[in-house]
Amino acid sequence: MRSDYLQKDHEIHGEILYLRFLLDTTDLKKEDEFLYTYANKNKEKIKSQINEAVRSGLGSDFNVQSITYYPGSLTILVVIGTTYYAISRYKSFIESVELLVSQIRNLLSTTVSQGTNSRISASSNWIPGPGLIQLDSQFSSSNTDLPTRNRTSERILFSEDETVISTGRITISGNHYFINQVASCKVDWTDEIDKIKDAYRKTLLLFSAIMGIYLGFKTKSFLLGVFFTILGMIAALIFLNPHYKLYHLRLGMSSGEIDAVHSKSREYLLRMSNAINEAMGLRY
Repeated sequence: MRSDYLQKDHEIHGEILYLRFLLDTTDLKKEDEFLYTYANKNKEKIKSQINEAVRSGLGSDFNVQSITYYPGSLTILVVIGTTYYAISRYKSFIESVELLVSQIRNLLSTTVSQGTNSRISASSNWIPGPGLIQLDSQFSSSNTDLPTRNRTSERILFSEDETVISTGRITISGNHYFINQVASCKVDWTDEIDKIKDAYRKTLLLFSAIMGIYLGFKTKSFLLGVFFTILGMIAALIFLNPHYKLYHLRLGMSSGEIDAVHSKSREYLLRMSNAINEAMGLRY
């Protein structure tokens, strides 16, 4: 890569970093999921502490966009973003990220340990978000001296609309999941009713019945009235069938199954499912 490219400023924005922290305890006397319960009750305090660490470590242009907690051995997913930031020295930026991840890991370990009066072990890793992926791949491909201790390489397997599936994570309409938290993935369907079509169908059926009776009396022909009524009913049943299949992409998590996305297109969800299953096969 040319030196002028390495030295120029590079603009980034949006979701920049995904940080994952796994907290566990060796205290067998504690109840299951007590770490999750504590973190969920103190989520505003924890978010404030992490946000302060982010602004101190990366600058005031960055902030915590979301924090998600998963039960079991407490897993915390932190999304860090910025509206605009210019990187002039990429290696220094990555070193700052590595230091930040270490600081937040120690912060979480201390906070949760003191709050639950338990011995806590903590681990962490991070992957670049959509706002950093392209720049990260450009620099990483020709710079072997970049810090890699806590980094996880990522390859995009599916990207369409508001959905991004990579070898490390799943982003669907702003919701984020790590691949190694997904135990299973499948596409299922339910029978749904289109309320508008259903209303039109009922109206057409009622109209056909009324017109059939009217024509029967008007023409004094019972058969004509019956014929018109049956014709209207057939049209309503065939062309205004309100039933349709709604497909669901279901992810099996430690907390149970969740419907991650819904669509009338089975093929669309199958492409997503195939990408997730491929990522699960390559999970880190």
